Amino acid sequence: MMISELRIRTFHVLMPLLESQAFIEDANAYDNAMKLFQQTVPSIVYLESDGNLPHATRGRSEQIQATYRDLTHTGYSISSISHILKTSRIQGLDQYGGDLGTRLRFSFGFHAQFE
Repeated sequence: MMISELRIRTFHVLMPLLESQAFIEDANAYDNAMKLFQQTVPSIVYLESDGNLPHATRGRSEQIQATYRDLTHTGYSISSISHILKTSRIQGLDQYGGDLGTRLRFSFGFHAQFE
């Protein structure tokens, strides 16, 4: 498994967006932000089952991720994924058992050897 990092700004925007939409109960905006999150995570956490190449960054055909820029920013990405999955579970959609949960679990396991 290899971790690649999308620009961290994506998650800095998605986390407060999702949580604020859940707080004000705007289901449509929350669902749109969740779709964006679900499309973005596979470009950040690569699994061998993805094939020879990681998923392209959302909306782009080329790879623009920086692999192993540093473990601090990679940790921020993993933490953001975890927080958003927890918010999703609280909102009634448990994604820990699906693809996103698998990516989170493998990213924790992979990075545990470096931290």
